Amino acid sequence: MRDPDNRIGMYILNDFGENVPCPDLEKWARWLEGPSREMCRLRDQVGPLHVSTVFLGLDHSFSDGPPLLWEMKVFSDDSQSGQEHKCQRFTTMQDAHAFHRGYVKGLREKLKNTTVPLPSNKSTKPQRTP
Repeated sequence: MRDPDNRIGMYILNDFGENVPCPDLEKWARWLEGPSREMCRLRDQVGPLHVSTVFLGLDHSFSDGPPLLWEMKVFSDDSQSGQEHKCQRFTTMQDAHAFHRGYVKGLREKLKNTTVPLPSNKSTKPQRTP
C-alpha cells in the first residue's frame, strides 16, 4: 500500500541511487528538471536491438506491491516500427542494472554464432541523462 502522504507515488534518488519518496510535487519536478538529478541510465546495442534501462520517478506498481520505479525496455533497430520486444520493471537501481547487464550478456551469447554483426566494446556503465 502506498504512503498516504505520497499518493501519486513520486520518487527521486539520493546520492547513493536509492529511491526516496517525494510527496512534494514542486520539489519532485525541480529534481527531474535540475542538473542535480541522478537519473541513471544504461544503454546497449546488441545487433539490431537497443536495450535501455531508466529511472521512471513515478511508481508504476499502481499500489499493488512494492514501488516499480525502474524500467528496462528492448527495442528493435527498425526506426520505422519502433517495436518494443520486452519491458521489465524493478524496484531498485541494483536490481534493474543487474537484470540489464544479464539480459545484454544473454543476448550477446545468443547472437554470438549468427551472421548479425555485434557492436564492439559497448559499455553497460551507467550514464547520466542530461
